[in-house]
Amino acid sequence: MPKPLPTLSIAPSRLALTAHLGVWASVSGLAVSLGSAWLAGSIMVSGGLLMGLWGRGQRRWELRERVEGRHATWQWRRPGESWQVVHPAPVRVGAWLTGLRIGHRTLWLWPDSASATSRRLLRVRLLASMPQARR
Repeated sequence: MPKPLPTLSIAPSRLALTAHLGVWASVSGLAVSLGSAWLAGSIMVSGGLLMGLWGRGQRRWELRERVEGRHATWQWRRPGESWQVVHPAPVRVGAWLTGLRIGHRTLWLWPDSASATSRRLLRVRLLASMPQARR
């Protein structure tokens, strides 16, 4: 059994915020140039509200692997809270973007969410635990 991963501290991503703002700005720009004033205004206001809600939902969290005997378990928590046992299912495992389904949430690790070494070690461990058919 390989040695357990160190605790991964995941921070909110500024790259993700920039990408989401870019999409919102593009759609708003299209609405301003091609649509009527009420359509452009409603798209800009609703997009701004959605971006605010998305930004408030982004928090720091931590993920760790615990090895007990021959079995490895995963735990996660928000800073200051207690550890909870989870079963992360990889949604996408890539060099730039990794998606994990933890419970009912899908959490995305962007390049600036954690250190490159931490993300690489997590990718290797996730790929090793996936069934052959999904690789």
